[in-house]
Amino acid sequence: MKKKSALDIVGISEKIIEPKFAQSKLHDVNQNFSVLIEAIPDAIFLKDGESRWLITNEPAKKLFKLHGFDWVGKTELELATERPDFRPAHEACMVDDERA
Repeated sequence: MKKKSALDIVGISEKIIEPKFAQSKLHDVNQNFSVLIEAIPDAIFLKDGESRWLITNEPAKKLFKLHGFDWVGKTELELATERPDFRPAHEACMVDDERA
């Protein structure tokens, strides 16, 4: 078996450290994004291409009374069906999503 040189060890270290550094940076970016979203006083809803809810801020959670409700990954139609009190708002969001 060939003995590892210092360059081999550096290469191995870079392969280990680089993903950890990238993961750390991604965590920092996500944290900063969360702080930004929460600093906005208006309700914020981020959805995927299929209009499934992914992220909301505290004003949105209060507006739609989402605390204690499993809303992540649901569409406006699913939310309207499960939360009839908010059906008109979800239907309006569906129209806006279609336009977008």
